[in-house]
Amino acid sequence: MKPTEIIEAGSAFQTLVHQFSDPLSFYRELVQNALDAGSRYVDVTMRYTKKGQTEIVIEDNGHGMTAEIIDSQLTCLFSSQKDDDLTSIGKFGIGFVSVFALKPDLVTVETARDGEGWRIDFFQDGRFERRALDTIREGTRICLLKSNDLKTFKALKKRSREALLYWCKHVQGELSFCGEPLARPFGIDVECPLVWREPDTEIQIGYSTGPGSFIGLYNQGLTLLESTTEYVFKGLVVKINSKYLEHTLTRDKIVEDEHFVKLMTRVKDLVEKDLAKHLFAELEEKKENRSAHFDALCAHYLAQPIRSLTIKQLTQGRGEAQGEHWIAWPEKHAKGRLCDGPGLEDLGPIETLEATFRLSLVPDSYNSDELGVVKFGVIDRADRSRYLVHKEPQVKDFKKAPGWTDFTLELPYTRDMRLDFMVDWKGEVPLVFHHIKLREPVRPEKEISDIERQSLAFRSPSGGKLDIQTILRAHRDETLFLAPYPSSITEAAESAVK
Repeated sequence: MKPTEIIEAGSAFQTLVHQFSDPLSFYRELVQNALDAGSRYVDVTMRYTKKGQTEIVIEDNGHGMTAEIIDSQLTCLFSSQKDDDLTSIGKFGIGFVSVFALKPDLVTVETARDGEGWRIDFFQDGRFERRALDTIREGTRICLLKSNDLKTFKALKKRSREALLYWCKHVQGELSFCGEPLARPFGIDVECPLVWREPDTEIQIGYSTGPGSFIGLYNQGLTLLESTTEYVFKGLVVKINSKYLEHTLTRDKIVEDEHFVKLMTRVKDLVEKDLAKHLFAELEEKKENRSAHFDALCAHYLAQPIRSLTIKQLTQGRGEAQGEHWIAWPEKHAKGRLCDGPGLEDLGPIETLEATFRLSLVPDSYNSDELGVVKFGVIDRADRSRYLVHKEPQVKDFKKAPGWTDFTLELPYTRDMRLDFMVDWKGEVPLVFHHIKLREPVRPEKEISDIERQSLAFRSPSGGKLDIQTILRAHRDETLFLAPYPSSITEAAESAVK
């Protein structure tokens, strides 16, 4: 290709750009490209220019690119992919194309390798121009220019930091944003985590100290998924960092291949075979943390989820399906009832029902000055105009980092109640509905029923059964002793409580 030849983007390029629902996810993609190129650091800076433009610069000291690599990986979407077939596009090409989801005025790439130095300018209309550089620099420098006002720049800068923290929090190597180091050590914030490692994979598991469960999936410390509903293990916090975990081509789901299944099976085995023994051993050495761990154990075994309502189980009044989500757009959809839950009844012998609504706003909505967003809640099916409980969050109530926000409502429940779950949309900002989770709230120890106290909690180190009633009574009376291994004493103690 001649140095000054200008090429127009192919249709596959346009198709792929629209796959990125979060424009700022390009940070994750460019960081991953830098790591794959052997970079030891990634430096991100932002400034507001005198011309009224936001300038974002991402620099690394990786291997860089030759003209052959530029043509085969960086610009292949612009010139060779004309049939919308995205399956043959490599990870590098997809990662770089993500920068165009931000709709910049100009993207400039300066890179060098094997004595070659190149600059490629990508224009807003999808064309690009490549020319040789006289000065060779190590690694790769990517610069985005986008026209906006100072207020928008400040908001974008704040969101950029949050996006980098979310997508790249455990990145291997140095990551900085405007001079601030952002990389965090990989780990979970619980007492006595169980840690399992093998080459290129690390798993950490611990008991949740709150009412919920959590799982985080990462590749080289880059976030693939963080969830409190999908793939979770009840009552536990789990993090898996493995080079064998992958996103789908459009980056919206985890690839559930043989590697994924193997890792999830490994977690299941660790939970069932090793976690309780590990906890016993740790608590024998760290008795001052015993109370918090038994609270977590009780929550783990007694907080039972009841039901989950996804878009497939709900009636949509507004919006449109987008994968597993339901999304409504201003000016495109009329405001009103976004979705209806099916009438529910006889959820079991519970006294309190907890409903968690998972909602999110598309990233650009966070700059909106509108206050009203949505009204959601639980209504009496006999009188659909009356909310039993409801909430009206505003834009400021949603998490600013990419992802979703969980809103929880609690109400007394009796078996004769007939319930509907509603989300009313005010049509002011784009709203994404994920699901509704119903569960019985975790209750304090004094409210645990006799039947629950006598249910099996876990097996002791020697394999004998210990019920929750025995554990709680012994813990309360300071007569609970933890043995690091089975013995005649532990066997005698277990026989006494059977």
